[in-house]
Amino acid sequence: LDLEIALKKAGIPTLHFISPSIWAWRRSRIKKIARAVSHMLVVFPFEEAIYQKAGIPVTYVGHPLAEVIPMDPDQHGARALLGIAQEERVVAILPGSRMSELKYNARVFVEAAVQLAKRDRLMRFIVPMAGPAQRAYFEQLIGPAKLASLPLTIINGKSHAAIEASDAVLVASGTATLEVALYKKPMVISYRMN
Repeated sequence: LDLEIALKKAGIPTLHFISPSIWAWRRSRIKKIARAVSHMLVVFPFEEAIYQKAGIPVTYVGHPLAEVIPMDPDQHGARALLGIAQEERVVAILPGSRMSELKYNARVFVEAAVQLAKRDRLMRFIVPMAGPAQRAYFEQLIGPAKLASLPLTIINGKSHAAIEASDAVLVASGTATLEVALYKKPMVISYRMN
């Protein structure tokens, strides 16, 4: 926003794509946004009214994920891609992609998997990791003994395939919840903070 303010003061129009979540927190930022933005592009339809009320030119353009995720998810195809048997009951675990999210969510998410595995021996878990650093940190947090004791597969990337292949998802609150919803999967949304 500071860069946009400087550009706008210099006479250069600014177009801001993906609005800050002022409807969720820090609603007072709308005044700074008004000074910074010549036109706001929003991804949720309800955001348009917020900016119109503040006198900021706005256009609802839709969420980019809506164009990436298919209207009719292919669970069988995703399972084939990931080597998961069609008859298995699969829970995707998405504890987050940031190290801080992994720090607060990984252990409790895996502990939930332990409890589910005790109830249903046919349950399988799949955990997509955003990159090698996240995977190494996740494995360090959980420990090799715990990982070996669970029917849990860690995969690199492929979070969309993991969601599509699953029957249900345990997910950290954030953008991933929208992805899960677009894949039409039931989910438990969780988040832990310090």
